[in-house]
Amino acid sequence: MGVSRPLLTPAIEPAGESERRADTERLASVALISGGRAHFLAGNIGEARDRLRRGLAREGAREPLSRIRALGALALLDAWVGETTRATELTGQARAEAQVSGALTHPATADAHLADALVAVSRGDPSVAERELRAAALRATVDDRSQTAWIAYAIGRELGSVMDEEPTAPLPSGSPPPIVVEALVASRARRARRNGDPAAALAVLADRSPAASAVLFERGVACVALGRSAHAREALRLHSGLPDSGEPLHRIRSLVLATSLSAMRGRTPRTDDLLVQALRIADEYGLVSVFLDAGPDTTSRILGLGLPSLPPVATQVIRCASTAAQAADGAGLAEPLTDRERELLVLLPTGFTNTQLADRYFVSVNTIKSHMAHLYRKLEVSTRSGAIERATLLGLIRPWSDGGTSAADGGFGPGRRTG
Repeated sequence: MGVSRPLLTPAIEPAGESERRADTERLASVALISGGRAHFLAGNIGEARDRLRRGLAREGAREPLSRIRALGALALLDAWVGETTRATELTGQARAEAQVSGALTHPATADAHLADALVAVSRGDPSVAERELRAAALRATVDDRSQTAWIAYAIGRELGSVMDEEPTAPLPSGSPPPIVVEALVASRARRARRNGDPAAALAVLADRSPAASAVLFERGVACVALGRSAHAREALRLHSGLPDSGEPLHRIRSLVLATSLSAMRGRTPRTDDLLVQALRIADEYGLVSVFLDAGPDTTSRILGLGLPSLPPVATQVIRCASTAAQAADGAGLAEPLTDRERELLVLLPTGFTNTQLADRYFVSVNTIKSHMAHLYRKLEVSTRSGAIERATLLGLIRPWSDGGTSAADGGFGPGRRTG
């Protein structure tokens, strides 16, 4: 009788080991995602993006709510620095995850709503921004997340700046995170500068460390307004050396500030070229509000370049600037202008013919003539020069200034440059 031998069986994982490994993976993912969001709130964009991406790549991020939070946080970071296309893709993924898991109203979706709100502000779409902000604020209240509420508050301030309205939202509880502090300081400085007091803007910025794009941009533009070219150049140098200076929004700020510095010596081909570079980047990401932040001098320079030769975003910038001016002034008109009439109004100083305008909007010359007739009637004038003069007095358009030459005095035709 032979000796029995034990059967060879594959190794069996001890009971509970797979669960422990899964728990460890989830914790690692949560730690990376939470750390990434913390770095974002501290203003460390590069480190935040790295941690959030690594957290999303781990198996632990497959749990729906964790994935929704991570996608939303990464989208918010991208929206903050002007990566609007990528931010929108991420919020779309977050919404899809929330739809599948029945979590569309869960507080985990708050960051995705904030990201969509910020993208809408950046693109000059206040109605969408307001809707998304309301959704985010509701979720932040349910979850009692003061940091989320502070970000919503900061975005609301940016929305108010674009619409040229004083924000009315109450302050959230607790202390704002560093990235929000910098945004709010920049917003206060911008409001002072746009109210005609760049010295007060610099006073607001005096105690701030020059480590944030928005703060350095405001400092530079305020220095330009005061004629302090050396200080403005230093702000531009510091801005160009920021760790995240390659982000779309920050690249545009550097170029706009460089444009303003160049314009202090008079309009030159370099002045125009810097502004066109900024517009090309902005067109790629649909960024509009950064030019409105810079103020009417910048939007007037864009108008002076000749819109048909520029990326499409230029028209949107001018339209938003005109709308804000009209809202701030109350228009002074018995009958408000339509969107198309406002677009045509800001193009009048360029000297474009009706045929050129028709080509731009892909309509007939008769359609343009009809719009013009309605525009003249509402402005109570009978000629183009009269419309320009009346609109300028009402603050509906601001003439481009170049050594004393204004758009209302003849303007610049398409592509015209001066030395």
